[in-house]
Amino acid sequence: MNKIYITTSIPYVNAAPHVGFALELVQADAHARHFRLLGHDVRFQCGTDDNSLKNVRSAEASGVQVKDFVNANADRFERLGRLLDISNEEFVRTSRDPRHIACVHALWRACAGNGDLYRKAYEGLYCVGCEQFYEPSELDDGRCPEHGIALETIREENWFFRLSRYGGRLLELVETGKLRIVPTHRRNEILALLRRGLTDISVSRSAERARGWGVPVPDGEEVVYVWFDALANYLTGLGHGSDETLLQHYWNGGQRIHVVGKGISKFHAIYWPAILLSAGLPPPSSILVHGYVTVDGKKIGKSAGNSIDPERIIQSHATADALRYYLLRHIRSGDDGDFSDGRLEAAWSGELAGQLGNLANRVLALLSTSFAASFRPCRTARSLTLPSAFRGGWPRPSMPTNSMSASLIFLRLSARRTGGLQNARRGRMRKPCLPISRRTIGRRPLRVSALASPSRSMALRSLPAASCRSCQARPQHCIRGSEYHLLTSTGNP
Repeated sequence: MNKIYITTSIPYVNAAPHVGFALELVQADAHARHFRLLGHDVRFQCGTDDNSLKNVRSAEASGVQVKDFVNANADRFERLGRLLDISNEEFVRTSRDPRHIACVHALWRACAGNGDLYRKAYEGLYCVGCEQFYEPSELDDGRCPEHGIALETIREENWFFRLSRYGGRLLELVETGKLRIVPTHRRNEILALLRRGLTDISVSRSAERARGWGVPVPDGEEVVYVWFDALANYLTGLGHGSDETLLQHYWNGGQRIHVVGKGISKFHAIYWPAILLSAGLPPPSSILVHGYVTVDGKKIGKSAGNSIDPERIIQSHATADALRYYLLRHIRSGDDGDFSDGRLEAAWSGELAGQLGNLANRVLALLSTSFAASFRPCRTARSLTLPSAFRGGWPRPSMPTNSMSASLIFLRLSARRTGGLQNARRGRMRKPCLPISRRTIGRRPLRVSALASPSRSMALRSLPAASCRSCQARPQHCIRGSEYHLLTSTGNP
């Protein structure tokens, strides 16, 4: 059993969440559930980035106190996770979690103790939306390449981190796969940045520019730069700087997986591993980078005016499964994907309900009548309890499902484990009907072997997806009176 720590990035709370962040939540949740089903020890964390200058300016524009503004929007992000039935064990708010300041200060002092922090006067072009400085060569017609807005010229004396010291070690980590970046084209982007050479970065800002909002620099009058502050949240939830039991168990002793959007991959694949190396901590194991959700090819953004409210979608369908299914099925994990209500409705009614849901309900009816399968409540939600004849072939006899209905979780497992149907009619047959032994499920053929037959046969006339390999007929049309037995795969699909 492996120990696996999975995190989402933490979004700015300058506005309500949109469907783009829902994509990240359900992708990370799918990974967490997958690893749990395989029997691994999983800890899954989400949170919010409360301390950005972007939040401060949005609060000022709204005429609301920064604390009240941040708390209200952070509440909405946390509620979205519950509505989507995200299975995280931890939710860290960087402005409210009492462990966070201790974590940031411990990380800062470790970097300072390694000689990687120094003072420097600096002038540069700053994008509040990205919360980063840009070189003139990185701009798009003089504007931020991400947000398309004019940049501010900032002159300050700040604390700097010696990022340039770690370029060679980071390059080795990425090239050898010790720091795995998926998909490949995102890995290539990071490699290009590393081979170009790194420059040191500012890790503090004046308290005046930050309006006094954020984590104070230890023994100083400035505020910690938001990315140093925000990235530390991944250790906050594990108790770094306070009770480090979880840190030792999951971070130092397991796999460390971050799920992030492509716009912030540099911070997670370059800045964050370098800070960790400086502090004497292991870098991430994997960084899974997803694309953007778009509308008519344009990125959805809280400040772009084309935001789509995921709560509205969940409420209109009375379940989170419609949105979860669409985001996982119709938006490729590493690329941008367009969203529309029409596509969502087609996926919901035509695929999830009309095809997969129909098949799942028929399979469940079959289990209930022929194998006495039952459903029972559990602490988190519902579990599917399978009869003993099936238990050897499943990861567990009882599996929590949370928002995914028991029928959908069974369907997902049956797609992986079920090989097909075997005609088991005794006696002379008018036409030989071969076992459906190499039926393609999930685009891969499965080898199958017969399960121990129950006391009574299963008449699978309610399974429209099954057909006889020999005569290509549905069970209800193939050799009247034939019996079919369920088969399970002998290998992994």
